[in-house]
This record gives sequence, structure tokens and C-alpha cells, in this order.
Amino acid sequence: METEKKFRKTLFGYRKKDVNAYIMDTAREFDKKKKQFEAEAADQAGKYKDLQKKYNALDSKAAALEKERTYIADALLDAKQEAEKIVADAKVEAARMRSDLEVELEKLRAEVRSEQVHLKQIRAQAKETLEAYIGKLADIDMKIDAHASGNEMELDEWDGDEEEPYIPEDVEDDEDDGEEDDFEFELKDIEP
Repeated sequence: METEKKFRKTLFGYRKKDVNAYIMDTAREFDKKKKQFEAEAADQAGKYKDLQKKYNALDSKAAALEKERTYIADALLDAKQEAEKIVADAKVEAARMRSDLEVELEKLRAEVRSEQVHLKQIRAQAKETLEAYIGKLADIDMKIDAHASGNEMELDEWDGDEEEPYIPEDVEDDEDDGEEDDFEFELKDIEP
């Protein structure tokens, strides 16, 4: 479109036909530009609506992700706190159990020491008893030997303050192993 329009002159001013043609051209040009702008505006409005939809979708997604992130962070924090509590409780329980076991172990050790002392006493008593019986058996053996050889000791020669020993008369060895019964044994067999 021309920036400056020149109209031909007539007797009473400008030529009407030229002015009308100019106005019509300007109106057509204006309508054409208007339609272009309206088409561009409609296109831009469509793009804006699409972008608005995408923005809203992304905004919703971002809000959902933020909510999930918060939920996960809270869950992780709760899990961490619960794990720390479990570990602390386990340490306390382990310490309590260890203390209880140490007390129980000390009781068992005391019982073992007591039983060891008792066992030593029993062994000492058994040793004394066996030594006494060995002495008595030796006396009985001497009496048996004396009786067998004909040198019987008189009862008044018996120095034992216990009851009179039983001396069998001509009793044979029941075992057929060819050995005489021997009641002697070593004291080391019963010592700890």
C-alpha cells in the first residue's frame, strides 16, 4: 500500500472516483490485514490453550511428585527413626542379657567351685576309709595266712577294736583263673 496517495483534481476538488477507489482499496487492505491478524490471534489462542493444558498437566504432575516426595521423605525418616529405635532397643536388650548371663555364669562357677571342694572332701574321706579297710584287710590276710599255716593267733592277740573278722575255713577260690584273690590295690587309683 502506498504511503502517500495522489488524487487527481477536478473542478470542485478531488475526483470522486479516485477517492472512492482509494477508500475501497484501503478497506480491502484493512479487511485483509484484519483477517490475517484474527487468524494469527486464533492460532496463538489455540497454542496458548495447548500450552495452558500442558502447563496445568505439568503443574498437577509436579504437585503429585512433590506429594510423593514428601510421603517418601516422611516414610524414610520414620523408617530411619524406627531402625535407630530397634538398634537401641537391641543394644539395651543385649546388655541386659549379657549382664544376666554373667550373673548366671558366676553362679555356675561358684557351684562348680563348691562341687570341686565337695569332691575333694569325698575323695579324702574315701581315701581314709580305703586306707582303714586296707589295714583291716591286711590284718585279716595275716590271720588267714596264720590259720592256714597252723599258727593261729589267739583271739586275745587280735588288736582290732572292731568286731572280730570272719575267717572262712578251707574255702577254695571260686574263680578258676589260677590266681589267688588279692585285695590289694594302689591308692593312686582313687586319687584325683
